[in-house]
Amino acid sequence: MISAGGAPKRLELTARDVLEFATIQGARTLGLADRTGSLTPGKAADLLLLRTDQLNMLPVNNPVASVALAANTSNIDIVMVGGAVRKRCGQLTGVDLAQVRKLAEASRDRLIAATAGAALGGAWQPSADWRGRGDRDRRGRHRDPEQGADDEWKAFHDNKFGMDAPGLGGPPEVNS
Repeated sequence: MISAGGAPKRLELTARDVLEFATIQGARTLGLADRTGSLTPGKAADLLLLRTDQLNMLPVNNPVASVALAANTSNIDIVMVGGAVRKRCGQLTGVDLAQVRKLAEASRDRLIAATAGAALGGAWQPSADWRGRGDRDRRGRHRDPEQGADDEWKAFHDNKFGMDAPGLGGPPEVNS
C-alpha cells in the first residue's frame, strides 16, 4: 500500500500486463472492446505482425516480453485493419506515396509563405512566446507582455480566454 506522498518500491507489472494495456485495455478505455483489442471471433481483424529477426528483438526468449520491452515501429512488418492489409513488408499498401509527398510539400510551402521570416534550411526559429502570438491572445486581444507563462497558462486553464480547457495538466515548457 502506498502512503500519501509515497512511491512504490516495486511495481508488480508483467510484460503481459503491458501488452494488455496496449491491446484489450486500450480498446476498453476507448469503448471499442466489443469490436477490437483481442483476437476473438466476431471482432475486427486488426493485427500487427512484427519482425523478430532484427537486432533489437534478438534473442527472443519470451515473445510477450520481447514485444512489450523491445519492439518498436521498425519491427512492424504487416498491418491489417478490418482484415485488409494496409502495410506489407514494412511498406504501406494502396497509398500513392508520390501524391502524399506532393501534398505534404505543398502544405509546407503554404505555411512558409504565410509565416513572416520563415524559410527552408532550418535557420528560422519560432517565437520564444510559447503560443507564438507575441502580445496578443488567441482572439487577437492585447495582453500584458510582462505576464509570465505560468500566469498565462492559469488564465488559459481558468477559461479566461473563452476556451473550455478541462483536465489540462499545467504550463508547457518555455524555451527562452
